Amino acid sequence: MLTDRLQVLLTAQLIKRCGGLEEASRACEASGQPYSVAQLSRCQTLNSGCSLPLRIIVCLEEYCGEPVIGKALVEARPSNAHIDCAMTEAAETTEAAAGFQSKVRKAVADGVVTAAEQAELEREAEALFEQARQSREAVQRLRVSA
Repeated sequence: MLTDRLQVLLTAQLIKRCGGLEEASRACEASGQPYSVAQLSRCQTLNSGCSLPLRIIVCLEEYCGEPVIGKALVEARPSNAHIDCAMTEAAETTEAAAGFQSKVRKAVADGVVTAAEQAELEREAEALFEQARQSREAVQRLRVSA
């Protein structure tokens, strides 16, 4: 997650990689995106209420050649692959649970459960538990934001 503190630290790092406040300000001016030393300074001060506009981030990252803030933004974003995996696992767990419920209902419908039915239900329950474990693992791979 990209906290205010991390954003300020990354801003300071980006400005430093550009050669400092004055050089970063000159780089903005040269690219047609004027941004003063004072404005840049406020953006690297925690609780100032200021942050770099996207156009300035792009300008400074182009100037220094490193996507300091852009990379952090991408890394802070939840992975779509992990989200898709968790959704798939959850759906498969639901399907397995519904299948298990149906088989239990059939096995007990006549009031008698045979040894073969019990063995089948045990296999189905174990398969359901395995599917639930896979769902849990997929959930654990998700990134958590505060």
